Amino acid sequence: MQEFFEFLLSNKSSNGFTSDLGNYVEDAKHNTRWRQQYMTWERMQTYARDEGSLEKAIEIAENLLKMNLLTPEQIAQAVNLPLEQILSIKENLLAEPAEK
Repeated sequence: MQEFFEFLLSNKSSNGFTSDLGNYVEDAKHNTRWRQQYMTWERMQTYARDEGSLEKAIEIAENLLKMNLLTPEQIAQAVNLPLEQILSIKENLLAEPAEK
C-alpha cells in the first residue's frame, strides 16, 4: 500500500503493480479514443446531475405552491426557476383533482 501512495506522490514505480499502473496511465494519456469516451461519459454525468437538480427544484416548487405560503415570485426566486415555469406548475396543480 505504501508503494502505491509513493507512486501517487512521485509518479515513480517501485514494484510490479505500480509499474503496471504507470503503464496504464501512460497508455490512457495517449489514447485519444479513450479520452473522447471519458469526456462523453463525463458530459452525460453532468447532464444527469443537472436533470436531477431540475426535477428536485420542480418538486420543491410544487410543494411550496401546495402550502400556499409564498407568492409565485418568491417561489421562483427560492428554487431558481423562471416565474413562467412556476405559474405553469401552479396551473397544472389547479387543474388536478383535489386529493382526498
